[in-house]
Amino acid sequence: MKNGLRLALLACGFFLSITISAQSYCVPGGIGFQWCNQGVSDIDDVTIGAFSDLNSGCNFPNNLGYVDLTSQTIYAQMGAPTSYTLGSTGSPHWAMWIDYNGDGDFTDAGEQVLQSASASSTATGSFIVPTSVGISTTRIRIRAQSGSGNLTDPCAIPFNNEVQDYTIVFTSAGSCSSPTNPTSASITSNSAVLNWDSVGTQYNIEWGALGFVPGSGTTLNPIVNTTSLSGLTPNTYYSFYVQNDCSAGSSADSSSWVGPHTFLTGCVEVATYPYTENFDDSPWAPNPLYYYNQDTIDACWNRFPVQPAYAYQWLVNLGPTATNNTGPSTDKSGTGNYLLAEANTGNGAGYMTSPIFNMTALTSPWMSFYYHMYGSQMGILTIEASTDGITWTPVDSIVGQQQSSSTDAWKIHFVDLAFFKSTSTQFRFKGTKGAGSYSDIAVDNIKIEEAPTCQPVTAVAFTNVTGTSLTTSFNGSSNVYKFEYGLTGFTQGTGTVVTTTSSSNAITGLTGTSCYDFYYQQDCSASGDGYSIWVGPYTVCTYITPDWEEDFGVDFLPSEEWYEVKGAIANPTVFTSTYSSWTEDGWLNNGFYFSAKISMNTYSTHQEWFVTPFIDLETGNNYEVYFDAALTATSLQGASVLQADDTLRVVVSTDGVTFNDSNTVLKVHQGSNIDNYGREFSASLANYNGVVKLGVYFGSTVANTVSADLFLDNLGIRSVGTCGKPTNLIATNVAATSLNVGWDNTGATTYSVEYGLHGFTVGSGTTISGLTTNSLLVSNLTSTTEYDFYVTSVCGTTFNGAGPMTVLTGCPNIFATPYSTDFEVIAGITPPTGTFENCWSAYPAISNAFHWRGQAAPNTAYQNGPQFDNTTGIAGGKFVRVEASYTGSDAELVGGPFDISNLTQPTLQFYYYMYGTNMGDLHVDISTDMVNWDNSLVSFSGELQTGKTDPWELSEVILSKYVNDTIYVRFRGVYGTGSRGDMAIDDVSIGEASGCLAPQSLSALNVTTNSADLNWATYEANSTIEWGPCGFTQGSGTGTTVYGVAGTTLSLTGLSQASCYEYYVKDTCLNNSWSGPFSFNTSCVGPMNGLFTVGGTPGATNFNDLNEAINTLENCGVSGPVTIDIVGSDTGSFRVSVIPGISAANTVTFSGDTLFNYGNVVLELDGAEYLIFDGLTFISNSAASIMAVWIHNGTHHITFDNCAILGPVTNALSNSAAIGVSFLPTTSTSEGDNGHDITIKNSRIIGGARGVSFYGSTAVPGVNLTVENSVFDAQVTYAIYTRRADTINVIGNTMSGFLSTYSGYGVYATNTKNVNIVKNAILANPIGIYVSYMNENGSGHTTIANNMVKGSLNLGYNSFDADVFHNTFNAGDFTSFSSYGVQIASNSTDMDLRNNIFIGGSGRAVDNFSADSTIHLDYNIYEVVTSTDFVRFDGVNRTDLAAWQLADANMNQSSIQGIPKFVGVDDLHVYDALANDVGDNSVGIVEDIDGDTRPAVGSTTVDIGADEYTPALNDAGVLAFLEPNNGCGDSSMTVKLVIQNFGSNALTSLPLDVNVTGATPSALSFTYTGGIQLGDIDTVDVGSINTFAGGNVDLMAYATLLNDEDHSNDSLTSETYVFTAGVPQFVQPDTVCSNETTGTLAAVPSNGILHGWYANATDTVPVATGDSLTFPLGATNDYYLGYISQGDDSLAYPGFPAGLNTRSGGVMMDIKSTSNSNIYGFNVESSIISGLPLNVDVYVGLAPSFVGNETTPSKWVLLESLSLTSAGPGSKTDVILSNPIPFSLGKEVAVYLDYSANTTVATLPVNNGKMEILRGVTLWSSFASVNTSNNSSAEVLIEDVICGDTKVLVSLPVNNDTAVAVIANATTVGMYTINVDAAGSKGHLFDWNFGDGNVGAGMTTSHTYTNGGQYEVQLIVTDTTCGSTDTSSYTFSNISIEESILNTSLNVYPNPNNGEFRIDFDVEGLRNVEISISDIAGKIIYTNDLGKVSGTQREKVNLSDYAQGMYIVQLKSDDVVVSRKVSVQ
Repeated sequence: MKNGLRLALLACGFFLSITISAQSYCVPGGIGFQWCNQGVSDIDDVTIGAFSDLNSGCNFPNNLGYVDLTSQTIYAQMGAPTSYTLGSTGSPHWAMWIDYNGDGDFTDAGEQVLQSASASSTATGSFIVPTSVGISTTRIRIRAQSGSGNLTDPCAIPFNNEVQDYTIVFTSAGSCSSPTNPTSASITSNSAVLNWDSVGTQYNIEWGALGFVPGSGTTLNPIVNTTSLSGLTPNTYYSFYVQNDCSAGSSADSSSWVGPHTFLTGCVEVATYPYTENFDDSPWAPNPLYYYNQDTIDACWNRFPVQPAYAYQWLVNLGPTATNNTGPSTDKSGTGNYLLAEANTGNGAGYMTSPIFNMTALTSPWMSFYYHMYGSQMGILTIEASTDGITWTPVDSIVGQQQSSSTDAWKIHFVDLAFFKSTSTQFRFKGTKGAGSYSDIAVDNIKIEEAPTCQPVTAVAFTNVTGTSLTTSFNGSSNVYKFEYGLTGFTQGTGTVVTTTSSSNAITGLTGTSCYDFYYQQDCSASGDGYSIWVGPYTVCTYITPDWEEDFGVDFLPSEEWYEVKGAIANPTVFTSTYSSWTEDGWLNNGFYFSAKISMNTYSTHQEWFVTPFIDLETGNNYEVYFDAALTATSLQGASVLQADDTLRVVVSTDGVTFNDSNTVLKVHQGSNIDNYGREFSASLANYNGVVKLGVYFGSTVANTVSADLFLDNLGIRSVGTCGKPTNLIATNVAATSLNVGWDNTGATTYSVEYGLHGFTVGSGTTISGLTTNSLLVSNLTSTTEYDFYVTSVCGTTFNGAGPMTVLTGCPNIFATPYSTDFEVIAGITPPTGTFENCWSAYPAISNAFHWRGQAAPNTAYQNGPQFDNTTGIAGGKFVRVEASYTGSDAELVGGPFDISNLTQPTLQFYYYMYGTNMGDLHVDISTDMVNWDNSLVSFSGELQTGKTDPWELSEVILSKYVNDTIYVRFRGVYGTGSRGDMAIDDVSIGEASGCLAPQSLSALNVTTNSADLNWATYEANSTIEWGPCGFTQGSGTGTTVYGVAGTTLSLTGLSQASCYEYYVKDTCLNNSWSGPFSFNTSCVGPMNGLFTVGGTPGATNFNDLNEAINTLENCGVSGPVTIDIVGSDTGSFRVSVIPGISAANTVTFSGDTLFNYGNVVLELDGAEYLIFDGLTFISNSAASIMAVWIHNGTHHITFDNCAILGPVTNALSNSAAIGVSFLPTTSTSEGDNGHDITIKNSRIIGGARGVSFYGSTAVPGVNLTVENSVFDAQVTYAIYTRRADTINVIGNTMSGFLSTYSGYGVYATNTKNVNIVKNAILANPIGIYVSYMNENGSGHTTIANNMVKGSLNLGYNSFDADVFHNTFNAGDFTSFSSYGVQIASNSTDMDLRNNIFIGGSGRAVDNFSADSTIHLDYNIYEVVTSTDFVRFDGVNRTDLAAWQLADANMNQSSIQGIPKFVGVDDLHVYDALANDVGDNSVGIVEDIDGDTRPAVGSTTVDIGADEYTPALNDAGVLAFLEPNNGCGDSSMTVKLVIQNFGSNALTSLPLDVNVTGATPSALSFTYTGGIQLGDIDTVDVGSINTFAGGNVDLMAYATLLNDEDHSNDSLTSETYVFTAGVPQFVQPDTVCSNETTGTLAAVPSNGILHGWYANATDTVPVATGDSLTFPLGATNDYYLGYISQGDDSLAYPGFPAGLNTRSGGVMMDIKSTSNSNIYGFNVESSIISGLPLNVDVYVGLAPSFVGNETTPSKWVLLESLSLTSAGPGSKTDVILSNPIPFSLGKEVAVYLDYSANTTVATLPVNNGKMEILRGVTLWSSFASVNTSNNSSAEVLIEDVICGDTKVLVSLPVNNDTAVAVIANATTVGMYTINVDAAGSKGHLFDWNFGDGNVGAGMTTSHTYTNGGQYEVQLIVTDTTCGSTDTSSYTFSNISIEESILNTSLNVYPNPNNGEFRIDFDVEGLRNVEISISDIAGKIIYTNDLGKVSGTQREKVNLSDYAQGMYIVQLKSDDVVVSRKVSVQ
């Protein structure tokens, strides 16, 4: 790559650009600690020529894997060998390159100078620099890597690699010899002597600080081969070069330069005292990335090992260590650093060496330091000293654990250095690792000073420790000492102080089982030397003194004084190991702590011990040892048994070391009655006194036949009185209601026994006293109940009790009722015998099947079952549940027999819990004989709770069928769809009914073709039944209601055959509570034929749901074609199996609407055949879904036509599919006899990892899959995947939208033959079509033709006999290694590839591994876009087509190299002449992908590619609107178009027209007169439009080219543009009334715009903001409306920055604006360490979304490249743009920020009212490797854009109008009618009150009175604008009529009615009467003119044909009108 070019390396997570010598080199490597791996792939030593760089290790601190060391220069003489030695701490492969020609890369011939053949820790050799390169400066690159892959690629990024770049200078061979062996000697802190071998008489020297550029250093010209340097800086690296000067100063006659040689000056010796070091100040720095030791130490200190990974070594640490239970929690000060020998890795010893000390000024050098050594595997801290840095002498050491916790105080230690006093003294800390990682050693606060004259005491020790006393001793030099002691943690000054002249002192009166701290001080005042400092604390613990008990807490063992060993018990016992099998666990497997446990297994024996600390029994005491023990089944709570060789013992040791079997005092064995409840065992210690230890031993000499857990807890020693405590309590002869209690005889006078329910309070139970024997028969107990028993020895007035002993009573022969069980007594998970402790039995009784098991709360099953039981709701509560981790037959839980004969209305109550997405069914069954079961009682299906803490549900089951019976109850669990299906039961009871219960157990018995007996359970005397066809609506009249049904049965007759019916039942006690529906099907008279519906009009041919229809099909069969039309949608899982009578002639078609199942499979075809699915939509898009349609078990002849199948889209599982032809329901990829003859056409397949997954098997291949004319979208990886298949036809489909951006496949066929892939349009990255193992063994033929594919063709391994004709494969936009045009794998034969276009991207145009001669390619077009190789054929790379043709004269002689011009990026139709008329007609393909004839009309030769076309001479197209953009309206806004020339003639004149809607003018016209050639694009300014008023604007552009040959691209419709008005727009205000106090003005709302209201046009501060203003009416009603800037804003995902993952390709985001604004920048979180350079490239997408364009650079425009400084992980780095991105209202924009990012999973979309981040992804590297799981790392910054500062005046008018009422005219008509007129009134509403209770409205109106008299008529006028009113009155005094008898006699009845009713009325005299009836809207629907009638009249009316509702009955008699309302129901 040449000068100035920038190389963007797509690396595995790393983008970087570097420049050296004006060249940009690729930079391999990664960010993070995964790349350079010390001990594996580091470059530790580099020696090239005279240059040396040693012990560099990995590139700390950043560990990038790549390190730029070009500041260091290597010299190499041209023409002469330059030797090299490379070294590593691992064994990597090696490579080295030199950029000889200085062109910025290492890829030219000869530039790789090393490629190791094998892995080795070193690489040695030499290279010769060609003399042709000339004297120059360039770069050398060295790589060490794990593995040999990509060893020839200098830019590759292998895993575990380090790359180093140096500057190399080529020198000419001098005219004299060069110096050799440059060295340095006599190095001090500020001087050094330089030496070299003598070769001449004068030399040139250049020296400087390490890394200086030659030519800039200091020069010397010595005449001998040595020279001295002085004035150097201490502790600094320097380098020098030397040259032989052959001509006394003439550089033209000198040797080559030799060097650099590097040396380090020494540190300045320490000579000032006191010297202190607390490791807190610079340069000490703790370890930020613990595992890789990235700490910093003072350079004058040294450590060994230096820093190899995983070594045991000293580090600088802050806070706690990496391992729990070892090391300190802080340093000595509590806030700073300390030295730590980290034991988490490595072994052996680590050293930390001090600087050099000149101690001559000290008389008695003395060192102190603090140390912390906590850890059960603690090693040794040794202090060594030296006076020469070579010989080291151990001075002191501290061995083993010194603290008991990480928070214990640091201890001080003193070291006398007088013996090592010198001018060059050094000391070092040697940490020796202990037995494991619990051995962290820490050192802090080192101090060297003159030894104090009164030194502290040393060698503190404690001896003769007992429970109450000890002796403390120490070493000191004076005669007086002080020590102070107190309980551990006491504050000095508050303890007991002892002054003594002795260095050994006895302390008494201590408390047993306690720890004490001691502090010591030496009193030297007698000699005038004052006092020493206090030292301490020194901690000692007294021995245990009884009474004492250990409950084992949360740690086993309880403290370091306890230990465990292994060894067979003997006299004496010989211990063989310091470990045992004793562990910590929860008592009876509840929890995890607080007891000791031995797990006995079936494959080993046991010799397990743990030993107590010392226990002081003293003398004259009577003690006994005791403990609680229990035995359970392994990991469970059920009972188990000890075997004959199993013993648990307590053994006494009188010396604390020797344990003899003869001192066994307590032994538990097979006959000891140990149980799974736990009981106490005890034994006397009367024969022992003084200090002892107890050993607890478990032994077994043979492996157990049954695994079990033995628990031990509450081990203790207590005083024993004279009245012996009962021991060995035992229950025997345990029956349902009785048992015997026994115990060992203690010699007591009498005994008493108290018992009660488990947990009872002592004193409240039943007590039996005065027993003289040691046994008792207890009777009248309750079966299956836990009781506690206490036994007390009574010795006169002395008592000694034991207990409780818990006993569970047995099972009765028959359970009495009422009965209940809460399952609290169960212990085991799966009972070994199949029966739980409460006598309920589980079938199957095995743990590896679907089974019932016991459960103690909390239940931790993930998203499954309840957390707690129903009874207690707390931890430890018990219930039973089904274990669904295993599949299997039904799980049964059976209880009984239960005698319910004493119950009048027996019911079964229980609580149930069914939480889990795979939940199955729970059934309750009843039997009287355990053989015949009634399965119709009650059942529950599916998930009924939503979480683990929901309430339990209660069910009460009526047992009316079994009154006076003895019954068994069975809870039967049916397996669901997976492991999350643990249903649970608790609190089961049988008793009297709790109250009125709704009918249950609905069923239909004795069902025939036309009759059935309905049956239900109830305790009520009468029931109401409503029945009808399935789906009928209750109460609608379509069902039949039967009242007062006595009993529980109703017989139905006259039913239709093969029909679905359902019924509801209710009882009188719950009159409104219906039970049901229960559905049943009558039997079939014959098979089905014709049209049926699902969800349609109820009737004989309608089904309530699809499953009902399927059930009828499978039961009744078919006798002719059947169509099932689904009306609306149906939800569920639908399974179709064998249908009798179905055939090719008698098909079944399912048509209609949508089928849903949001859980898993929508449609299962299990052995089905001859089915057609037409126009259906199948939706199963849950993330847990595997398949929407599952086809298996030999299903065949299935057609999906015009269907939509939606599988999982979001987070689809990798084995999922929209349609799966697969053996198992849990994956779409399992082989078997699954199906054949499957057709999918005219359909849309959405989602799934695979769209269609078609699997057969080797024995039974899947035959005949046809997929045609269908659309595939949103698959993760594959559109169509076939395996073990034959005859696959994929024709005319479209496949795109793959969710896996870097691994999408259109068609993937393996182990498949006879494949035809024709006329498909595929967009897949990288492989469009993949076939492998195709037509194996020469059987079958494959055709791949007329496909238009954005992607590659891969003819995979072992593929045979394929014709590949007329395809277009374009992978040019893709960057993956597999983006070939076509790849042919090895072992493939008989391939004919002609008339194809193959374009490679990063891959070759053709990549052929097969050497078979039957592979033929010709008449193809080839080209590559980014690949450096053109083709590879037979393993040989060819640089271009000409080279390939030259190499093989039998191939490609008619092929072409080049890239045709495609219509679009994704539209691969061609419009230039490259592929036109250059194909081979003999392939015989007669039409193209579009159905056009080949050859094209007017041509005799076919085209190459999928498209047959004729290049146009004249063709222009409108591609896009470039402007305008949404935003502020403008009076002159440019309209700009993008046009393209698709014709071969130059485009010089193109009339363009734009129609405008929503702006002016309405049309624009412009003639383009530029000159663009074929394929070129230009932009055209068509004119401008006025959008100042704002609003929506639509544009339509037209191109009218003379003689245009293709009009399909002539027109273009724009998006709808949204503009904000140039000045604010307001709503014209309505008039406000003068009497109002406030007014309101309103702006026209505009999304994203903030309005301001101003008092004056010149104001800058608004009186209010918002879309409206409410203000008090008064001095002014005028305000000015303007726009207000909302300022800057930002938006990021919640929690930003919170990146957890490094993604070096940055982030892509789609952003939508909801305001007028500009994006002026971003905040990003970078993985680059703070302060280091950060490069950010900002791209804007050509499309509004990045989706589909993630790996296509051509879809993006580089906006800016920014060089920034990183703020580091966890902080925001500002990325401010110099040119903001316009972000107008409604605009969507895709942005790509390419940088080294820290990312995390984000919750998107997010919005803040001004913008919305719609979606985001991160990339592993630039434009590559999309990682959708981490989808954000940036914050968007916007600035508000306002549309001008003009303010407009808005005024509010005031209305002063008032109402005026005037009755202008009032007249009578006849005797009883009046007319009134309000002419002259002012107002809007005119209301009349006629004085008789009636009213009217309007300017004029009339009214008829029914009674005579005087009436006052009132007019009320209202002005609605402002609400004023006025009234006027007029009195009529002469209204005189006879009282109308019609009004009082009219009667309409019944009312309401069903449409039939009567009208009765009386007529006085002879009058004309007319009856009319109108609906509520006034429409007359009935009239009857009765003529002249008199007297009583009665008319019958029938309105049953009219709709239900309200009607008006009106009688008119002469001038009298009366009416009534009537309700028809």
